[in-house]
Amino acid sequence: MSSDSPGSTEIAAIRALTATRWDDLLALFGPAGACFGCWCQYWRMPRAQWRNAKAAGNRAALEQQARDGVRPGLIGYDKCNTPVGWVSLGPRDDFPGLRNARFFGETVDVSGLWSIVCFYVPAKGRGRGIAEAMLAGAIGYARKRRVRVLEAYPWDLGMKGASASSLYVGTMGMFHDAGFAVASRKVPHRPVMRLALSAK
Repeated sequence: MSSDSPGSTEIAAIRALTATRWDDLLALFGPAGACFGCWCQYWRMPRAQWRNAKAAGNRAALEQQARDGVRPGLIGYDKCNTPVGWVSLGPRDDFPGLRNARFFGETVDVSGLWSIVCFYVPAKGRGRGIAEAMLAGAIGYARKRRVRVLEAYPWDLGMKGASASSLYVGTMGMFHDAGFAVASRKVPHRPVMRLALSAK
């Protein structure tokens, strides 16, 4: 079992996306790029650029990020070494799509602050705790890199306006169970949640 493994029975190892693991990501995301050609670029582009983005360009951008050593996310593997889950995280500055997001209620020092922006689990694997295992792996990955604070923008499904179709960002409950606390709540169903990992 990988040292990055959260110990889930569904997840045997969690590894960062690199150029050598690009084919694994293709197998996981499929031809649609996980979600309607997004290829996990929605938050990595300014909104004006995203409005004109195409699936082929998004795929190329993610592949370039992997080849450039950005390590834009983590892939989860089962005991047969089959990719079964994904989580995208990195320094908040890597996600210009977050700028001016309506759910931010405060301005904070982003040095040492990373964002967890999305999860992907294929339909056949949902409901098995894979997203929760990927979150645990993301926390471990960030802690090893001495990230000061992890931040997330999940949906509070108990609030009016929440959408089950938007669970790619995770739910408030899963982050709460992992130790995150609500830092601000400008939009009722989209709290900003944070987990302190290091004082440095």
